[in-house]
Amino acid sequence: MNNQNIEYKAKEYVYELGNAALENGFKPDEKWQLSLVSMADKAAIEKKYHPTVFVMAAQENILAMFTLVKEKLKQSPGPEINIKTVQLDALQYLIAYNLERERR
Repeated sequence: MNNQNIEYKAKEYVYELGNAALENGFKPDEKWQLSLVSMADKAAIEKKYHPTVFVMAAQENILAMFTLVKEKLKQSPGPEINIKTVQLDALQYLIAYNLERERR
């Protein structure tokens, strides 16, 4: 996937986040928590939080998407994640959730 496609996918994902926030009645101060996760972690997050919005991408692209989405949401980059970590931990999903919206 080239840089234009990655940027397009990131914009599309941010758009989906906006729609999900509207559909679920997010207040203006509620923010998405973004994480790069493995399949098992994704399942655990989906079980614990609602709503969740995720996208799967190739390991060589997911890190760039994560960075672009964080920039578009005006969130700080957080801890440094590199491609080696992505590969070793089998991180293939970018998932967004709200820490204040746990399932009951």
